[in-house]
Amino acid sequence: MTSTARQPVGTERAPGSARCDEFSDLGLREDIHVSWRRSRLARAPTDKLEVPFDDIDDDDRRLLGAVGPVLARFAEHLAETHFSLVLADRNGRVVNTFSGADDMRRHLASLSIERGYVLSEAAAGTNGIGTVLEERRPMVVIGEEHYSEPLRHLICAGTPIRNPVTGRLEGVLDLACPRGEWSKLISPALEQLRHDVEGEMAARAPLAQRLIFEQFIARCRETSTAVIGLSDQYMITNAAATDLLAPADQAVIWSALSDDRAGGGVHAITLSSGRTIEVKSQVIRLGRAIGGHLVELAPQAPGNRSRASRRPGRRRPATTVGSILDNVVRADPQRLLILGERGSGKVTLAKQVHQRLNGDQPITLISCDLSLVGAGQLWLEEVATRLQRTEETIVLRHVDVLTAPVAQAVVALLDRGTTGPRVMATASDPLTDGRSGALHEALGEQTVQLPPLRDRRSELATLAAAMLDDIAPGVHVSGRALAALQSYGWPGNLTQLRSVLAQSAKAAGRDVIGLEHLPGEVAGALRGPRALSRIEELEREAIIAALREQRGNKLRAAEALGMSRSTFYRRLRQLGLDPSALLS
Repeated sequence: MTSTARQPVGTERAPGSARCDEFSDLGLREDIHVSWRRSRLARAPTDKLEVPFDDIDDDDRRLLGAVGPVLARFAEHLAETHFSLVLADRNGRVVNTFSGADDMRRHLASLSIERGYVLSEAAAGTNGIGTVLEERRPMVVIGEEHYSEPLRHLICAGTPIRNPVTGRLEGVLDLACPRGEWSKLISPALEQLRHDVEGEMAARAPLAQRLIFEQFIARCRETSTAVIGLSDQYMITNAAATDLLAPADQAVIWSALSDDRAGGGVHAITLSSGRTIEVKSQVIRLGRAIGGHLVELAPQAPGNRSRASRRPGRRRPATTVGSILDNVVRADPQRLLILGERGSGKVTLAKQVHQRLNGDQPITLISCDLSLVGAGQLWLEEVATRLQRTEETIVLRHVDVLTAPVAQAVVALLDRGTTGPRVMATASDPLTDGRSGALHEALGEQTVQLPPLRDRRSELATLAAAMLDDIAPGVHVSGRALAALQSYGWPGNLTQLRSVLAQSAKAAGRDVIGLEHLPGEVAGALRGPRALSRIEELEREAIIAALREQRGNKLRAAEALGMSRSTFYRRLRQLGLDPSALLS
């Protein structure tokens, strides 16, 4: 089959683009070709349209309530035409349809383009809803560019709609018609509708969001410098600020400004990338409460490094792990002793050193705990064998557990020759007593001390993002949740952080870990130095479960728990729970 779809101007395939697959000879535009490949990998059918049904939820009803009136007014212009307007949520689920002629509405229903059916690209192939969600930009899918044959008589123009305050993708608007009805005015009309819809969403936003948004827009009209509107839940940036900031920097800046109740001062803040910028904030108030900040950013001026912002009571480490790694690589030691608390990343640092200095050679981890089995003779024989392999890096883990006789034997093995593999060792405790002093001397050509996680707060946003990329790709941490992570003491260091993030990502179930998804003792760190007691943790979990069961209805949740309304509201405040966030 060869596509006969007429390509809009400016969308032809770029000359010389190499494509070698079953779709290479169909003459598809580049973005449509990529979409067909995704559809093929997802095993979407081409000969039929079988899409799942998932009844709309409260989020969809809120979306329809916010933008439905605007769409209904637009739909009045569709009367007696064969155009249909479809509103879908961020998952591709149809929230509502607005059709002109009755026969067009019935036809779309026969194709499962009606409320509750999910037209994601994985289910329906290339189409004006699912493909827009994949590309996150306006798309026009013309006739036979649809992957599923039942859709190939349609032209679908889709555009994403985003919350203008939070920037969050809320859904898709799709305007569909038979191929013979297409007009060049459709795409501009759809973009104007998107503008009207997002304007309505801005007007309906909570008061704090509107105040921040309005002041942000007003300031951006006056200056070309980097400007952000910031709260604990979201960050709005202009183009200049986007070039400076990463997503993780929302929490970094919010955390640094959370004690600034007056505004007007200039702070130097170190971003998640390690770059330092100067920020000047204006506090946006809601009565006596602080709703957010309007912030102007600039790279730090030379000579101003002494003004770096620090939160009270927080000790900033003199060096970062990155600088420790750089120093070790420059020194290129044959023996390296890495000290640090359990879970602080000693083995990770050893692997990074090996990668930088001997990346093309093997690395072997040897646990010294195994030396405690029996007399340790078999373990010593393994170490002796490994020390004869010059093209290898050896990492001896937990050398501080070695008994005196075994430690002396290891020293003798290390002293046998000047050539051999690079040897690195890790220990939680310094090797300073008489039992292990010789071992320290043998291993400590260079000794480094890794800071615990509680002294790496400026790196925590980057560490959490990297861990989540591995644990739950696509999930990130909200501003308040990251502020709690930065406030917590982390006795278990990186090991505990990874466990908390895995647990919280599972509890969140979506794309954002909120404060309510963190374990009680971690969330409690944001409210002050006292961690929640076990009883408070159980009470918090019970309140969360009741709110979710009652779909956020606080009165029914209080009744289910046997609490009075006033007591329930007081415990919400004391435990830092936001019912609306639990359902988002």
